[in-house]
Amino acid sequence: IKQIDLTNNYIRLLSLNQFENLFYLTKFSIDQNDIITISQNSFANLTQITKIDLQYQKISHIEDNAFSNMPNLIEINLTSNNLKLVKGSWFKNLKNLAELKLTFNVIS
Repeated sequence: IKQIDLTNNYIRLLSLNQFENLFYLTKFSIDQNDIITISQNSFANLTQITKIDLQYQKISHIEDNAFSNMPNLIEINLTSNNLKLVKGSWFKNLKNLAELKLTFNVIS
């Protein structure tokens, strides 16, 4: 599987290592759900992913290194969430990250 779209479901929690066997995944859309927290290992082993779409959630907390195991990640979309701050530690080791979308959050 190279792409998964879980848009507009009722997902509230991303379990640790939930997607660990999707080694070839390059695009992951899970927007328009009810996710509040992104844990450090939520996306473990998704080393081929280039784009992740997490817009229109309720995300207010992202753990350190949450995206760091995705070395090919180019784009993260966190538009329309409840983020109050942005920490560099969320994106540690993302040398290919070119686009980070953070519009319509509550960043101060």
